[in-house]
Amino acid sequence: MTLDGGHRNMAIFDRWHADEDPCQHPKPQELHFDVLYWPQPSESKCYTLRLEELTHYGIQDRLKARVRNMERIQFAHRRNDVVHLHIHYTCCVDSIQRVALEELVQRGDREWCSFTMIGINGLGDLYTSPNATTESLFTFFMALQNFQILNLYSSTLNRGHGLECILKAIPYYEKLKVLRLEGWQMDRVTATALVESLRYQHRKTISYLSIRSCRFLGEGTFLHVVDGLRHINQLRTLNVSYCNLADNEIISFVLALEQHPKMTNVHLGGNCCYSQESVQTIASWIRRPSCRLSDLNLRSLWVGFSEEGLLQRLVDLEPLFNAISENESICHLSLPENYLEDDEIVKLTSSLSARSQKNFRFLDVGDNPFEEKGAMLLADLVQSLCSIQAIRFENHFMHYQCSELVKLLAEFNGFRHWLLDERVNISLSVWPYALEKVQQRKDNDDDDNHPTQQRAANHLFRMLRSATGPYGHELSIQIANHNLYK
Repeated sequence: MTLDGGHRNMAIFDRWHADEDPCQHPKPQELHFDVLYWPQPSESKCYTLRLEELTHYGIQDRLKARVRNMERIQFAHRRNDVVHLHIHYTCCVDSIQRVALEELVQRGDREWCSFTMIGINGLGDLYTSPNATTESLFTFFMALQNFQILNLYSSTLNRGHGLECILKAIPYYEKLKVLRLEGWQMDRVTATALVESLRYQHRKTISYLSIRSCRFLGEGTFLHVVDGLRHINQLRTLNVSYCNLADNEIISFVLALEQHPKMTNVHLGGNCCYSQESVQTIASWIRRPSCRLSDLNLRSLWVGFSEEGLLQRLVDLEPLFNAISENESICHLSLPENYLEDDEIVKLTSSLSARSQKNFRFLDVGDNPFEEKGAMLLADLVQSLCSIQAIRFENHFMHYQCSELVKLLAEFNGFRHWLLDERVNISLSVWPYALEKVQQRKDNDDDDNHPTQQRAANHLFRMLRSATGPYGHELSIQIANHNLYK
């Protein structure tokens, strides 16, 4: 499956947004289903054992697939580079395979990194009786206590079944650094189990907690979880995005974060804040001298529909922008889908430019209805903050020529990546401004043979050679006149 320009760039940006793996393992590679084609053991690589899915098979083929899964588990016993496990709810692990997996993960000949399960009904023998369910889940997850990363994603077929049994085993995970519980429905019982699990010894090591896309059933359930956060002393990253949280819950959550001065990454996007108080609370938290926040994700946090059914932003974000200008630690900011218009982009770029330390790296203002004025300000920001590594500003309102302008300036500044469609369709009206900016940068560069300058000039030449329309020859002459191509 191929992605168009916008979706491809969003995928790239999501990878940038992902927090660094606290476990310093190399990026895992998938093993082939057929053990005969597994690569040779490697000390520099690590691999993921993923069991074969069975739901699309007939009865006979399903039995054969179960045999193949057992072969993979047994073969992984002899491979010390297999340190990641992945079970999907369609794998249907029976009791024999579950015991084999328990024996595999209890081996002390390797440092296990991550275990990922999508849907607890991936364990196919859990439905004989309630007692069997509780015993099987607790026993299985107790065997996983040497893992450093635990990812439990709910499936659409099973939301909430047995999660409290798993949470009872988590206090025994003394090496746990990353815990993801995403997509679950949490009632008071499940939330209490989560809070209790956060009170114990693993709080000494856990630094990443994600409860993204969870639904909290019952009044006060989420606030009960927030109250338990104070027990996680080493927490650095917290993700509560898309949890359908309201103003009072977000405000209580932010107030609780003030007790965690070591927090560096917070994701609040996708919730529903409609009051100015939420902006003031977040701004006050950012202004605190103890706040060491570096990554703040506020996607689609302050938008709603008017009485006429039109999308609109419901608050004034200027206090937030002013707070960002005062907090020098923030270097990664996401504000997509917050209905930012040109006036808001003016305030935002002014706040970022006013920071005394030019250490800002990532900015996401995509899917906002600003137009040419906002795009030009982003282009100026690229010039004034050379530390920026990426700006995402794709949306359906901005003129395409402005996108090309900012992409041009980004390439000139030596960006390693860029988040725009790479198709070239350059309009003549954008080039005078672009060439002026490029020439200014060249005049300030004492070394005419600077590698960045040469790379930018080469990129300009390639863009002009492939430009559509009747202007390619004229623009090439302008480039020559400015001595930008050698």
